[in-house]
Amino acid sequence: MIQWQEWRVVILYTLFLLFLTSLPYYVAWHSEGDAWVFSGHLFGVEDGNSYTGKMRLGARGHWDFYLFYTSENHDDESLFYLPYIISGQVVGLFLTPDDPRLFRGLLIGFQALRIIADVVLVIALYLFIAQFLQLAKLRLLALILSTMGSGLGWLIVALSGGEWLGTLPPDFFIPEGFSFLILLGLPHIALARAALFVGFLCMFQSLKSSKWLLWSIGAGVCWILVGLGVSFYLAILYCLMVIWGSIVWLHQRHFPLQLTLRGTVPILMTLPLFLYYVWVFNTNEVFAQWSTQNQLPSPHPLQYIVVYAIWYILSITATIWLWHKKHLSEPELLLIGWIIAMPILVYLPINVQRRMAEGVIVPLSILSVIGLRLLLPILSRYSYRRTWTRWRAALLFSLLLSTGILWLSVTLAAKNPQEPVFRSKDEIIALDWLNTHAEANAVVLALMPTANVVPAHTNLRVFVGHGPETVHSTQKKRLAQAFFADTLTPVQQQDLLVKYGIQYVFAGPQEQQLSTSKRWASSLTLIYNRGNYQIYEVK
Repeated sequence: MIQWQEWRVVILYTLFLLFLTSLPYYVAWHSEGDAWVFSGHLFGVEDGNSYTGKMRLGARGHWDFYLFYTSENHDDESLFYLPYIISGQVVGLFLTPDDPRLFRGLLIGFQALRIIADVVLVIALYLFIAQFLQLAKLRLLALILSTMGSGLGWLIVALSGGEWLGTLPPDFFIPEGFSFLILLGLPHIALARAALFVGFLCMFQSLKSSKWLLWSIGAGVCWILVGLGVSFYLAILYCLMVIWGSIVWLHQRHFPLQLTLRGTVPILMTLPLFLYYVWVFNTNEVFAQWSTQNQLPSPHPLQYIVVYAIWYILSITATIWLWHKKHLSEPELLLIGWIIAMPILVYLPINVQRRMAEGVIVPLSILSVIGLRLLLPILSRYSYRRTWTRWRAALLFSLLLSTGILWLSVTLAAKNPQEPVFRSKDEIIALDWLNTHAEANAVVLALMPTANVVPAHTNLRVFVGHGPETVHSTQKKRLAQAFFADTLTPVQQQDLLVKYGIQYVFAGPQEQQLSTSKRWASSLTLIYNRGNYQIYEVK
């Protein structure tokens, strides 16, 4: 049971989270000035611009998604990035696709989506946590750890000065393994995670209710929403269900028939959606290449060991205690199986390894709170109350410090306008002009850093602009650089323009700096020239 007094505290904490995650955006918008325009995203700006572009698709009336970061023609596909498509549809009710104000409207829509998603996620996590912890103060501590908890990445940064073993610490760049980055700017993942945990809550109810079928169907509905939010998460869900059933079987020493029957219903409900995604990525050549290029390997194992050290020390303590209980419930076994399997899942031989850590921070938070309570008699030399306060403070400090560093870094980036978080105002004016004068879906050639911005501000496609979402992006990136550096012959330049159906060449400061002679412009028609930005038409 969750009392009203508890909900008041949760509401206050949610408002604090919203204030904390919204403040850097407020700072960024007030830092624009006369020369800079805020991109709308504080981290992972390359992906952030793609989210704005996806919302623009919705504002243009599209429900089917296509890759606007590649020049190859391909079939549109539905059921991808629906949170952004739907949000864009709402914005499109008020602004037309060629309205220069649309970009700002899309950013407002993104913030509205983020706030709604964050509130839904916090509520879902608290409901999930309340299934395992009885005391309100323990629930709140677990909620804080689940939403703002990080690892010992701050220690790695302090000792190494930044990267270690080839990457930053995981708590600085892997949103699936933690939550703060999701709350800060990944609303589609927030919604998918909320639906994942609400689905598990429905499964818990199905295991103890006579109306189990209704609860299983409810879990299926939630998990369909998971797949619509992030398609790959269905594969993670299936892994978790297999792990859950296996550890229940191991502990109870007989086949978990009840769990299998109740879990089969939601799995069967989500299976058509999962098979649809499999079909798309195997039959649509452009989407297949997108999937192949989406390489997200896990960092070195020592990175995980250091970052998650405190979490696993406390969680393993709780696991040992729980395992020897007389009546260990199926939900508790899910937590145990989840944290045990995570180190294996993140090194499966797949291209998106680190995404397999999705949601593990929640069972780790619950078990860490239990483990801390169990270790207090050993750690204590003083009164119990003083020890609980002291160790809780120490735990929060060590597991929130990386989050604090991360928040401070994005706030400083918001306060000091520079690329990629901000873009030149002259560039945006040029893009607005191009959007007004070019036909929709025309292909634009620019260097990748410039081209990445184009679909966020226009209804156009680009030759190259995004690592995974541009087909053969590595090769195209080299071709774009060779084009502007004039290392291609005139014939090769013309072949490039014709082969990929390029209709416009957008030349900003980076493009023009590659070549002083600008031989590449000799066969093009200059149609825009203002400041450091020029636009050429291919005829």
